[in-house]
Amino acid sequence: MISPVTIRQMEEDDLDEVLAIESASSLAPWSRPLFLEEMTHPLGHCLTLLLPEDPRMKIVAYLCFRTVGNESEVLNLAVHPDHRRRGFARQLMAVYIDVCHREKVTTSFLDVYTGNQAALRLYGSFGYRPVAKRPRFYRAQLDALVMEKRIGRRDSASEE
Repeated sequence: MISPVTIRQMEEDDLDEVLAIESASSLAPWSRPLFLEEMTHPLGHCLTLLLPEDPRMKIVAYLCFRTVGNESEVLNLAVHPDHRRRGFARQLMAVYIDVCHREKVTTSFLDVYTGNQAALRLYGSFGYRPVAKRPRFYRAQLDALVMEKRIGRRDSASEE
C-alpha cells in the first residue's frame, strides 16, 4: 500500500532536508547553490514529496527537472534511504509525466548510473529507453546511460 503524500514545489527552507537526502543518495551531489539556482531558473522545476505520517522527516523525496520547448530533462531524483522501495520515486515520476503532458513535451531525457538497477527498472517501467552512454560521467569514473522517452497522447498504450 502506498502511503498518502503531499507533493509541492521545493522551497528554500526545505534545503537542509533535501541536502541530507542528496548527500546520502547521489554519486555527484548537488550543492545548496545549485539547488537554489535550479529552483529559481525560469525553466526549472523542483518538487518535494512530503510524508505526513512521519513527524521526524518531513521531506522524503524530491525531483528536479527542466523543460525547454517540447523537450524536458529529469535532472535530479532521490528518495531518502529509509523510505526507498515504497513507491515514492514512482509517484514523483507520475507527476512529472503529467506535467510533461500539460506542457506538451514530446521527448524527455535523463542520465542514470549504469549500475543503478532500481532506477533503470523504474525508468524502464515509464517507457524510457537507453539512447547513449556517457563514459566516466559520475566522479570521472562511472558510466551513465542517457535515456529517452517519447511522450505521446495520454491514451497511448505505451505511455506507462
